[in-house]
Parts: sequence; C-alpha cells; structure tokens
Amino acid sequence: MQNQTRTKTQNIFITKLARMKTLSEKEQLTVDEQNEIQSIKFDLLNLIIGFGIKKARHRLSKYKIPCDAYDEIRQMLTLKFLETLHKYDPTISAPTTFFSPYFDEVITEYITRSILHISLYDANNIAKIEKRC
Repeated sequence: MQNQTRTKTQNIFITKLARMKTLSEKEQLTVDEQNEIQSIKFDLLNLIIGFGIKKARHRLSKYKIPCDAYDEIRQMLTLKFLETLHKYDPTISAPTTFFSPYFDEVITEYITRSILHISLYDANNIAKIEKRC
C-alpha cells in the first residue's frame, strides 16, 4: 500500500508499532520503557475502541440490554484488541478493516451469551438450520 493511500490512523499505528517493536527487541527493559510500551498500547486502543463501540451500538440497537452492557463490551473489545494487536500489519490494511471481524466476534459472543442466553455453538447450529429452511 502506498503512503498516500494510508489513513491518518494507519500512519499513527505504523509509527507507534515500530517504536513498540524497537523497545520489545531489547533484552531488558527499564521500568520507563515498559511503561512506554503500555502507553503505546493504550494510545492505539483509544484510536480504535470507538469504532468497536459504534459497531456494538448498531448491532445491539434491536435488543433490550442492561445498563452496564457497553462497559462489559468495552472490556471484551479491549481484551480482543490486546490479543490480536501483534497480528496487525498497518502497512497492509487500515485498523478498522483488520479489527472489524475480531470486534464482530466479541459482539456476537456478548449477544449469544448475555442477551440470548445460548452458547455460540448453539447459535451457529440455529443459523445453519435457518439457512436450510
């Protein structure tokens, strides 16, 4: 992907992930360097979490949800972001493109577990049956 077609957010991810990689390659990190890595992760999370919450609001708009639903979803999105951040290459895609399926997975898991009260396995089987009908 050429530089002129990258998003502003993508360029920020490129810069911050490069710095994080440089720090992570050191044998021993100082406390300040460890804190810097955590700060970078926090900054990157803040760039993308709004996108995940927006997706959740759209998907959950047809359900009656508890008042703390978005707090729980935010925590789940944060965990998924931290789990998958190492897989993301900002030179290939925009963060919204990369994280979208992971965030969809989290939102689906929340809906099936907390709203529909069924397992993801059961939800997949229901979807298969509905496709056949």
